[in-house]
Amino acid sequence: MSCSDIISIIDIAVSAGVGIWVATAIAKGQTKERFLKEYFTHELISIKEECKVFFDDICYDQKSANDIKTGFKILSMRAKAFEDNLREVFKNSGTCIHSCITKIQIEITNSDEFNDQFKQEKIKFGATQKARFFEQRSLLLSAFSSSVIDINKASVKRKGGKRNH
Repeated sequence: MSCSDIISIIDIAVSAGVGIWVATAIAKGQTKERFLKEYFTHELISIKEECKVFFDDICYDQKSANDIKTGFKILSMRAKAFEDNLREVFKNSGTCIHSCITKIQIEITNSDEFNDQFKQEKIKFGATQKARFFEQRSLLLSAFSSSVIDINKASVKRKGGKRNH
């Protein structure tokens, strides 16, 4: 074997090693990014399901005023924490879930029916209030769907030239 053959073999080995290292690093980064997106998507679905059960109970007159206030407080805190964490991890990521929940909360807790029946065991909303509530709920469900799309489009923020995983 000549010196040029040895150099060629070393060059091939180094090139292959660098190629494998680069491919592994990229795959590892994509795997972590995909994991983060799946985590946030699953968390979003969990919040959506909690909202659905809560709002169904309100529509079917299954909640007291205190239950409604407590439920909105819990949903609001969960949505806010979710949005804060999402913004911390992803670039250009944001949802309007928290603001939609807040709008529904204001709509319900400021209604005459809610305030007139505040001390009742269960709040019973009339057809007009329920129709407005369903309209707001529809906007919230749309916001959940848009948020899933936005999460999957987002890219992970970088810190100091490295991906933040």
